Amino acid sequence: MKNEGKQDSKTQRFLFACAVGVLRVIALLPLTLLLKTGNVFGFLLLHFSSKTVHVSRVNLQLCFPELSSAEREKLLRASIYALGQSVSETLVIWFKNASQILERNVEMEGEQYWEAALKEKRGVILLSCHSGSLDLNVALAHQLNRNKREFAFTYRQPSSACVDEFLREVRKPYADSFFPVSNLLGISRVLKKGGIVWYAPDIETSKKGRVFVKFMGVDAATPTAIPKLAESTGALVLPYMHKRLTGNRYGLRFFPPLEFQAAATVEQGTQQVNNAIELIVRERPEAYWWCIKRFRYREDGGPSVYRAR
Repeated sequence: MKNEGKQDSKTQRFLFACAVGVLRVIALLPLTLLLKTGNVFGFLLLHFSSKTVHVSRVNLQLCFPELSSAEREKLLRASIYALGQSVSETLVIWFKNASQILERNVEMEGEQYWEAALKEKRGVILLSCHSGSLDLNVALAHQLNRNKREFAFTYRQPSSACVDEFLREVRKPYADSFFPVSNLLGISRVLKKGGIVWYAPDIETSKKGRVFVKFMGVDAATPTAIPKLAESTGALVLPYMHKRLTGNRYGLRFFPPLEFQAAATVEQGTQQVNNAIELIVRERPEAYWWCIKRFRYREDGGPSVYRAR
């Protein structure tokens, strides 16, 4: 789906091209050294991005009230360095021969859930979240045996046309089709044909198509797309995650598929989705993108929790 937003100016395109050029130069580093630059990105974020630190700290305070201040600060630092590492991994997927990572032995947990899903004659929604490098997450999923099923990648379409064009181009090797999350018709068609759709619904949306349900014990505006798509297409919803292991190796873990009750409300189904994402987050809390304003909208319309005190 082509980005139909306003056209970028020549200046915007030039600046973006310069930024991409810098990233391409960084990606020329040998794989091992490139992955180590993640610590540099993490250091820069921790010490020069006050917004990243502030939002992360607020989220951790809300989601881990049982931890001491010192424990949360330790998790904060670890999460920002992990975010820097995910930047390096994303550069590998975008600009290098990604087979250097993807062809390594990937440890599998819960593989029986994936195999069982493939045996069913219905579409599969791979339920993921913003943890680690999303592009690596998708690329690893693309390498799975899919029995020749179509693999679609959903994403939040940026307003910038040149950014959108770039993302679609570098992600082309890892998906058969791309859909903005707003294109429910296109997503539904893939699922009804028995295809596989990657979806990460842990970003707040506008008032349309959301409900307030718990995430990590806190009310969060959450998209209702997953239970609605499962109901309308008969698709199976399979939560999964990737993990960074030692020695620049990775693992995939599949969780049991979600079982939506026929009489369940949209709120109850969406809560199940958040519960599944919470399992992923608690598995590797330092890998989650705590810099996302996950609780930006308040159901009572009250002030933002991210307002500087």
